[in-house]
Amino acid sequence: MILMQNLFPVVKPTWLLLLEVVLLSSCRKDALAPANLVGEWQVVSIREFNALSPQTVDKPYQLEFKSDGSFSFQRDVNLCYGEYLVPEPGQISMVGISCTEICCDSKMAVATTWLFSETTTYSIKKKILTLAGDGEIKLEKVK
Repeated sequence: MILMQNLFPVVKPTWLLLLEVVLLSSCRKDALAPANLVGEWQVVSIREFNALSPQTVDKPYQLEFKSDGSFSFQRDVNLCYGEYLVPEPGQISMVGISCTEICCDSKMAVATTWLFSETTTYSIKKKILTLAGDGEIKLEKVK
């Protein structure tokens, strides 16, 4: 049996979660996924909150943004997924993140997933996607 895990470190009040869902669904029509964001990306490095320098990621963690506003992230063993919203160019939020709990993932994989939930901005230069918020994730375009 596969169990689901909510990745938010602090339990949010039910009304706040409902508000996120309502806002996400009401804005979905107007906030289409930018074509240059859609596709598969491989994590190159992460910089956690308050870290002075980034950590290089030596495993092939894959993030896929789909044109329907959903995303998936393959960790060491488990698969995470959720939805993303791009209300304006350069702004992004990744919400509703859940992961399977088949086995154990590395601290790096778990930290990367947590950073997704804290992401507020994105930029793409050449084939490098930078997701930033309370930390930073750099990814390279795969497909």
